[in-house]
Amino acid sequence: MNKTVKLSQISEVMTEVLDSGGEVTFITKGRSMLPLLADGRDKVFLSKPKSTLKKNDVVFYQRNDGQYVLHRIIRINDDELVMRGDNQRVNEYGISLKNVIAIATAFERKGKYIHCSDFRYKSYCFFLPVTRFFRKIYAALIKSLKKINQKRKRLFNKKVK
Repeated sequence: MNKTVKLSQISEVMTEVLDSGGEVTFITKGRSMLPLLADGRDKVFLSKPKSTLKKNDVVFYQRNDGQYVLHRIIRINDDELVMRGDNQRVNEYGISLKNVIAIATAFERKGKYIHCSDFRYKSYCFFLPVTRFFRKIYAALIKSLKKINQKRKRLFNKKVK
């Protein structure tokens, strides 16, 4: 039987498993890590960081307001991380290294296991900035087309009356 629970309900158990050298796996929730991870479909495998965190690592952390988040490191400034989900346009600042609970070591995407050392994943990370640029252009284009369509509808409705 599968049961959905909130991370806040099992955070103590997760911490205990991670601190003992174990791995935690869960199905992702939310759309901030699209296209890499889809809401309710894909899994992430987490463990305690074994080395220094670096740019492009996907980490599981707790915000100061208590919310749990899985996002990518965009930049590291001293002991402060700049984070962003792959599907987001705005960086999140002020995340301390002490907020980090675990690092993603692998993903299960569409039923396929992908380790973070895999060539496909590293290629994805390499091209991510380029795809963000084109997704930004695409979003602006869609927004412009919607405005044009709304103006067209208003003009058409005025002529019909």
